[in-house]
Amino acid sequence: MSQFANFEFQNWYPLFKHVSPKARVLVAPEQFREYLLSDGLLLHTEESDSETEWNTPETEIQHINKKRATDSAITNSSASDNDNIKNVKNIKNNINDNDSESDSDSVEASSFLKKPPAEFHTLIEQAIAELDGAVMPKLNWSAPRDAAWMLPGNSLKCINANDIYSALKSSDYIVHDLQLQPENVVLVLRQWFDLHPATEFRCFVNNGELIAISQRDMNYYDFLESRSSQIIDACKVLASTIVSKFPENMFVFDIHLTKKDKAFLIDINPWNEKTDSILFTWDELNLENTSTTESAVPELRLVSKEDRTRTFSSKPHSTSQVPADFVDMEKGDLQDLIEQMKAQRAKEA
Repeated sequence: MSQFANFEFQNWYPLFKHVSPKARVLVAPEQFREYLLSDGLLLHTEESDSETEWNTPETEIQHINKKRATDSAITNSSASDNDNIKNVKNIKNNINDNDSESDSDSVEASSFLKKPPAEFHTLIEQAIAELDGAVMPKLNWSAPRDAAWMLPGNSLKCINANDIYSALKSSDYIVHDLQLQPENVVLVLRQWFDLHPATEFRCFVNNGELIAISQRDMNYYDFLESRSSQIIDACKVLASTIVSKFPENMFVFDIHLTKKDKAFLIDINPWNEKTDSILFTWDELNLENTSTTESAVPELRLVSKEDRTRTFSSKPHSTSQVPADFVDMEKGDLQDLIEQMKAQRAKEA
């Protein structure tokens, strides 16, 4: 097993499930990976077991046109009742005769949209029910945090499999993970619980010692400073538990701190510059004196009042909610676009 494999959820969770939120790990079939990487978003419907259950814009339009044609024949024809019936039958027959062509067009269009695997869909729904009806999804490595805006409440609370599909397929983080790891994909469903962002912290362990703790949410909370000692103590207790069982001696872990000052393990990440060091820099962390003892106090960094005026309070993943062209635009180009849109609106007014 490679070094980084130790940080995959399915490998560390069995060691620390007693200090982590309840979760289910589902080994995903290859069809699920292909579905997540495919273009478009085709969700599951109640009639998924049949071949015609997958609603596409083309099939919806056909259904509407059939109904309109039938209603029009019944209400507008001035013929007798018998003639009305004949007219309706003729219209239906004509529509059905054309279905072979329109259906082939629909099949051709929908062939680009992959379906979520039916059996795996059932496993997902069962797991959600076992976890009290609401979960937060992630894959081996990442959660689709950049796609929370796709779901009600702008959170990753998923109450059915379709919510999970929407979040995973809309996430750049998930696409990145799937492209790097083409095999052995797992879907992790963690039991949902409301987690205030002020209670999340990232901890850094160097050579088996907890050396640093950073607030995760980049907003100022005035009550955190008065709880510094409780935060440090809770993180040290959990770090000791992890160090005693985890096969790596340099790693980063995330915690949720409860109102009773108990730390729950949320995730474990590699000691690597690709892992966000938040309020620290990796130069600081790598140069940290590692000859400390268990009684040494790790450094805790919180967002200060002065930091409120910086860019910390910007909305996370906001660039994921607009077209990529907007994100890539130079400031001048974007201003030109705004002026053009204003001019167009003025003409239409």
